[in-house]
Amino acid sequence: MRNRKQKIKYILLLCVFSMFLIASCKRSETGKTVESKEVINAQWENAAHTPYGKYPELVTYTLGKIVGSNNANLPVKATYEDNAYTRYLKERLNIQNEDVLEGENSDSYEEAVQILMEDQQLPDLLVVKGRETVKELVRRGMVEDLTTVYEECTTERIKEMYQSYGEALLESATFDGRLYALPDAEVDHGASLLWLRKDWMERLGLSDPVTLEEGMEIIR
Repeated sequence: MRNRKQKIKYILLLCVFSMFLIASCKRSETGKTVESKEVINAQWENAAHTPYGKYPELVTYTLGKIVGSNNANLPVKATYEDNAYTRYLKERLNIQNEDVLEGENSDSYEEAVQILMEDQQLPDLLVVKGRETVKELVRRGMVEDLTTVYEECTTERIKEMYQSYGEALLESATFDGRLYALPDAEVDHGASLLWLRKDWMERLGLSDPVTLEEGMEIIR
């Protein structure tokens, strides 16, 4: 929270300094300045109300999530703040996560979440386990109403994904007719992959399987 306040203060100082510089420019630049501000404001507005709108300035958000032990589920040298996915989001939307809570197992993570709730120091985005935690956060008024955000900023593909589960999934995060969280789901149920070592198959004189039955026969 302190860092964010310092960031806001820094931005405000920059704005004041910029105003001073603009006021010192020739009058002929005024029209360009107004036009530039209008363009930037339009970019902020577009980013806030569309799925793929890119912010004109980098937006850093704090995040709490469950992670793998010792980054076990990440490529070598990748981190949860710097990996192919976060770099894509930064390039596409100009956003960057700052992980303030990373729990390696659900029990210790949930304990940390409870402490943050009591201290009223929740990050901007937070992964929680179970509807009861969401319900408590809503009761305390500690989470945002996402109803309009979901309608405006969610892609059609993601909406189709949620719709494929029926109404029950989103209703699990809905209280008094308003959506307060996005339940865990997948774009699909995940492809089942079968890996066969090429050198073993060549040694046994086996051809690549074409059907599931052929693959099961090789396994036997």
